[in-house]
Amino acid sequence: MVTDLSKAQDAVLLQVVGKTEVVLEGKREIVRTQQSNLGTLIANGMLYVTGADIALMNGGGIRDSIPAGDITMKHIYTVMPFGNYIQTGKLKGSELKAVLENGVGKLPAPDGRFPHLAGWSYTADLTKPAGERITGILVGGQPVDPNKDYVFATLNFEFNGGDDYRMLIGKAQNDFPSDAEVFIQYLKKIGTVTNANMVYKK
Repeated sequence: MVTDLSKAQDAVLLQVVGKTEVVLEGKREIVRTQQSNLGTLIANGMLYVTGADIALMNGGGIRDSIPAGDITMKHIYTVMPFGNYIQTGKLKGSELKAVLENGVGKLPAPDGRFPHLAGWSYTADLTKPAGERITGILVGGQPVDPNKDYVFATLNFEFNGGDDYRMLIGKAQNDFPSDAEVFIQYLKKIGTVTNANMVYKK
């Protein structure tokens, strides 16, 4: 009976949920210091499932790379093993700088707080002290509006103040499936990952 259960679990983990033409980078030293294609895809998946304006995936939540070829359930749960789930909440444009300042605050040292983004981008001057590094923010390719409410998606871990994202505590309003489930939904939508579909399109 134990053997049968093990076989059933193996069959589930070997299910193919998508394909990738490129290696999806999840190495610790990469995802904790710079945006990777895997981090981008995971954040894109958050936008797809939640309908949020912007999304953030922490580098510390990405635990492995995915080789080119078939993407299986085992790959997904190896990359995201913690069972965190996605939440959304509203943030004023004026609040986004603090989020990003925290995200890049430990650079150049690798740190799990490093932000992998979708729907928004930033420029930073790493010669400046932590807390004073963000020099510009774009949302949907346009300068951030400090007075606008943006729907923001990330892990419940971050909304609970994890990785020192204390400015997010109390901001969560809606719950969604786990990070792994959300990523699987997105991979099934796009089918095959290429360099051309790294930019999220509704």
